[in-house]
Amino acid sequence: MLQHVLLVALSGSVLSEPPPPNPATKTGIALAVGVAIDAVTFAVGVALVGSDQTGFDQARAGWVTSTAGFALAPFVAHAITGQWLRGAAFSGVPLAMTVGDAIVLGASSSETIDKMALNPDQRLVFVFTSVGLLGSVIGLLDVALSKPTHAASLRVTPTLSRTGAGFVVGGTF
Repeated sequence: MLQHVLLVALSGSVLSEPPPPNPATKTGIALAVGVAIDAVTFAVGVALVGSDQTGFDQARAGWVTSTAGFALAPFVAHAITGQWLRGAAFSGVPLAMTVGDAIVLGASSSETIDKMALNPDQRLVFVFTSVGLLGSVIGLLDVALSKPTHAASLRVTPTLSRTGAGFVVGGTF
């Protein structure tokens, strides 16, 4: 009797896989996390820029912080749905715009970004930031409109019988 109970317990019926999560729930969570990353990094960056009274370093750090969030949001949102490569592709443009902002701001004068006269450098910063935000929004829209992929899963179940013991390997690939 004990052998039969042990056989049923180890056969895999008790250890079967849970049902996969609802794709709509995964998409909703991914979209919420992506929007939150965009909003929080932008708010923190703008607060750093606005509170910089005397120096340029804090304003520069704030501006790069806000644009770096635009690159991070589509990548994280796509990663939640299992679309890593797609996330990297949609983060490419915002990441390039963040690098552009960092280069322009690093080479600029020592004035704060909000106090300098409108010059070509400042226009470039605004263009890079706007294009980065647009790229992030497009990436998040892609998360909302695409179907999440199901990752491969592997199940290994130990088995035991009168004649031997072993493992049963199965899953989806």
